[in-house]
Amino acid sequence: MAHRIFSPFISINAVDLSAHCKSIKPGGGVQTHSDSSGPDTYQLYVPGGLLKMEPEVEFYQDYAAAAVDVTLRPINGTAVAVIWRPNPAAVGTTNPQYAATCLVDYDPAGGDKGQPEMARCKLLPTTDWVITTA
Repeated sequence: MAHRIFSPFISINAVDLSAHCKSIKPGGGVQTHSDSSGPDTYQLYVPGGLLKMEPEVEFYQDYAAAAVDVTLRPINGTAVAVIWRPNPAAVGTTNPQYAATCLVDYDPAGGDKGQPEMARCKLLPTTDWVITTA
């Protein structure tokens, strides 16, 4: 089961979008490779694999200057600096900071009738995530 982080700190392309962020779903896991063959009874996997984290961010949409749409629309499809952590407090062992260069996959509009307009953004890393705890 994937978990969501509510009220996180998020900076994309050096713009702090935390005030507009509803949640981040970190999307971590391991990319595995099957080692199964014809006579195997169960699906078998090769040990190891590539770690992956492709955060999905949900924003309350805002079209004002220095807000969500003005920040993300011009960089959609490009790789930029991303920093996020579970909450806006100082970086520490209980609030690690994640930083990487990520390809931005921005979906500017969505939501249900009568609800706030939402924007979604998937962050696809082009570098390893650097995790800081101090």
